Amino acid sequence: MVDSMKIVCDGKVKSDGVTTLIFTPSAGEAKHIRVTLQKGMKDRDVCRDLAKELSVALSGAPYSVDPSGDKVKVKGKKDAKFSLTIGSQTSTGLTILLK
Repeated sequence: MVDSMKIVCDGKVKSDGVTTLIFTPSAGEAKHIRVTLQKGMKDRDVCRDLAKELSVALSGAPYSVDPSGDKVKVKGKKDAKFSLTIGSQTSTGLTILLK
């Protein structure tokens, strides 16, 4: 469990597909965040969509989502801890890293 994490996107989507992230709060159930990827999307577009979906999934929870170009920072407020993993990715050409 961590109190903050960065999602870094690199590359350009070469085929239509889906990326799934799994967000698990320290005292709660896992949430699956699904983002549809379209051929031609750049890393900034993917991060923007990831940030949007994460913000919706985490609304009302003690977490903040801050997009910045090809990165998205997820942070727990008031020492809220969480786990974030990549569930799946079906498109090619794009790399998503969790740091």
